[in-house]
Amino acid sequence: MAYLIREKLTQTIHDSFEQHTKIMRESYTPQSSYDIFLSYNHLDINVAKWVYEKLSKQGYRVYADFIDSSYPIIVDIKTSLILVNKINQCKCLLYIHTVNSKNSKWCPWEIGLASGLKNFKCAIIPILDLH
Repeated sequence: MAYLIREKLTQTIHDSFEQHTKIMRESYTPQSSYDIFLSYNHLDINVAKWVYEKLSKQGYRVYADFIDSSYPIIVDIKTSLILVNKINQCKCLLYIHTVNSKNSKWCPWEIGLASGLKNFKCAIIPILDLH
């Protein structure tokens, strides 16, 4: 199995990445369907942004909360309704697994919801920390 290493990923994240995210957010247009729903712990947002960028460049339509300006800043019950809707609009869920994942309340919920849907596919990207 191939692994991605966090240190190598962070070396590839450019200084202008925050500006790039701002542009992505401003140009985001909700779609009726997506290829991939990204599931990640928010402590790993830079890794998620890297994965998002790579998949988008390959032509995949990817949903990630950090590009969705309608996603609530304060997480509450409305957040779960938004996530149910977005996961239902996707063909598969891609789970980014890191050492931070065990502390996520949302990742297991998203995986459980997605895996319960008929003909829904889930995949894992393991990210290693070398230190």
